[in-house]
Amino acid sequence: HSFPTRRSSDLGTDAWATAKGLASAKMEVSAKTGTAETPIVDSNGNTISLVNLNIVAYGPSSDADIAIAIVMPQLKGDTDTHPNIQIAKEIMDAYYDLYMK
Repeated sequence: HSFPTRRSSDLGTDAWATAKGLASAKMEVSAKTGTAETPIVDSNGNTISLVNLNIVAYGPSSDADIAIAIVMPQLKGDTDTHPNIQIAKEIMDAYYDLYMK
């Protein structure tokens, strides 16, 4: 099954867009994010809520030179800062600066 790819230029006010942090990337980036709940049980039998944050991205969207995948496993606490998206943007911007400027 094929799903539409969201490009950074398409983000606008789309309520379903999750990688809005890529809109300011130095190149047009297409990406798909994901979050997986991965609870664990500690030695006392307490359940600890954890998540895996994922992103796959490529750019430029129209004719990709780079593709990346990032998995940040078993994160605890506030993930609203979307570190996976921030890291993806930094990688894409660094590639742009090194090879496309």
